[in-house]
Amino acid sequence: MVIEYNVAVALTIGAIIGATLFRTYLPWFQAVIAEANLARREGRMAVRPPIDPIWSYLAGINFVLFGFGLLATMDAFVKPIMEATSPMVGFFVVWASVNLALEGMFRMADSALPSKPEESKTETTSPTTPP
Repeated sequence: MVIEYNVAVALTIGAIIGATLFRTYLPWFQAVIAEANLARREGRMAVRPPIDPIWSYLAGINFVLFGFGLLATMDAFVKPIMEATSPMVGFFVVWASVNLALEGMFRMADSALPSKPEESKTETTSPTTPP
């Protein structure tokens, strides 16, 4: 089966955009759904949780670095996978590779310094006076 280059480009761009949006905003969608369920149980209006901007920045960085890299290696990476298996498998291979790179970036961003410094637990002893 011979896959046209245009089909490979379209599927790759779709996988890059879809995977980036999916992985970036999936935790936010889960928080929105959890807030809506909690608000319904408590009988109040739901409050939309804020989106952390660092995730959007990292998604943009990943899109530029990894997306351009995939498009640059279209002939050597994506098109042979699509020709050997099928366009659908090639789409999900690109989807998975974009998600893996983005997951690594998010794990590094989430493991930053804590927002509140931990208090040191040093014991102070009062000097004892001789009897």
